[in-house]
Amino acid sequence: KLKPIEGDIIELPDSLEQYEQYQAIKTVPENVTELAQPFVYSMEMGQKVAMHQGAHYYTIGQRRGLHIGGRPNPSFVIGLDIENNTVYSGQTENHPGLNRSALKIESDDIHFVSNLHNINTLDSLSLSIRIRYRQDLQSGSVHVRKDGVYVLFDSIQRGVTPGQFAAFYLGSELIASGVISS
Repeated sequence: KLKPIEGDIIELPDSLEQYEQYQAIKTVPENVTELAQPFVYSMEMGQKVAMHQGAHYYTIGQRRGLHIGGRPNPSFVIGLDIENNTVYSGQTENHPGLNRSALKIESDDIHFVSNLHNINTLDSLSLSIRIRYRQDLQSGSVHVRKDGVYVLFDSIQRGVTPGQFAAFYLGSELIASGVISS
């Protein structure tokens, strides 16, 4: 029921200063809030390479359906600005804008499967996490802060997308899930 709204696809280089700053942050629990901050983009950072029919149709990490031709490498969605109807893309699945070490979930957006676990029992717990449908479980740790629940992954994750769910497993048991906010 969402209507098409034509907008720009802006391709961003992999050499933006914010990527270098992000990669310089040590991936330790003390830095999890900083590592979960989303990248911020503007149209001036890149070049227009195509048009789209609505930023609301795309998700971070998506490759299919971009219809960007003439690029040396495959393009991926690395950012969305729904308010301004802009899609940001980058070439290759290793583009630094596509890969992050951490994510944030608002405390109110965590839902538990049973009464055995709550936000307090999650803190500093090593779990298996899934952030994409059919994705293999990824190892990481959960860190509860005053402003939300953070996940620090043991390895870089591709396509962390606000609005999608993160599912938390203890062994093979699903214990909680929550909507990714950043």
